[in-house]
Amino acid sequence: MMTEPGVPYPDITAADGQTIIKIVNKTPQFQALTGIGLPQLEQQLIHAVPQADTDAVFITNARHKQALDLAYADILRAIASLRNKASGDIVAEDLRQCIAHLAEIVGEISSQAVLENIFKNFCVGK
Repeated sequence: MMTEPGVPYPDITAADGQTIIKIVNKTPQFQALTGIGLPQLEQQLIHAVPQADTDAVFITNARHKQALDLAYADILRAIASLRNKASGDIVAEDLRQCIAHLAEIVGEISSQAVLENIFKNFCVGK
């Protein structure tokens, strides 16, 4: 996680087995633009990454973590709605919200593109 002098770090708690490396940019010890401190950061990252577990997922951006948490909550809500036999409109809205949160990470995905893909690849409404 990187910040600048005088800017507080976001409030993030590491899960079991995770490491958070905090970096203050624009200091005598680290300057991303000029490369000062990059070799030391590289060594910290190498030691922080578990070597044996190649399936581990690393989220390196606080905004991405928040978007993933929100998307996960949307999916859980959609599943609960399905189990409770809620209207399709309610489930669809939860899924739209999930798509919107994931789009924040991977880039904009239109609802129309998702619907076209569903109708193209699945027998929905036929």
